[in-house]
Amino acid sequence: MPFLIGRVTAPDGDAAPKQRPDSSSSPSRPTDEASAVDAATRFARVMTGPSGDASTYLDQMRSIASPDWRSRAEDLARNAIDFVNERYGEGGSVEFEPIRYRVGSHSRGQAVIDIWGVVLGSRPKVGGIEESWVTGTVNLVWVGSGWKVAGQSSNGGPTPELLRTEEGSTADEILNEFKEYNGAPGS
Repeated sequence: MPFLIGRVTAPDGDAAPKQRPDSSSSPSRPTDEASAVDAATRFARVMTGPSGDASTYLDQMRSIASPDWRSRAEDLARNAIDFVNERYGEGGSVEFEPIRYRVGSHSRGQAVIDIWGVVLGSRPKVGGIEESWVTGTVNLVWVGSGWKVAGQSSNGGPTPELLRTEEGSTADEILNEFKEYNGAPGS
């Protein structure tokens, strides 16, 4: 299941993330955790953004996929293009805003990164903005001189509560191990 899953209509009020990822920091070594988080975040943003030229989008998906996963990446890209065109119409816009991440595992040649964020979609068929909160898992392998995506999955949620009435909500429990992007890659 690609990062682009389902949707929920955005509630009234400001649900925008208060902190945006920033690519000002650079990893000390190319295979370290920060570079793996950067690669996973880049994939998540590319995967959910088939808002422009379809051939450019397909090229981007191919370029971030490992050789063994390239065919699957192309299938996911075509499905995402079809979904955006069907759901939002020609010229529709879909973007992913990463909010938090967790390093599931990391070694010199492989990494598993979980990313929690929101997919925002709009235009012309939809009045307003739709949001879909998602937690995605990106499997990476080191190929040649960079991280490449070797697989991915995603699940809906957790959806944040805009007005909390009690401490320790389920969303807090689920996201307890996730780190906020702070000077992390992805912009």
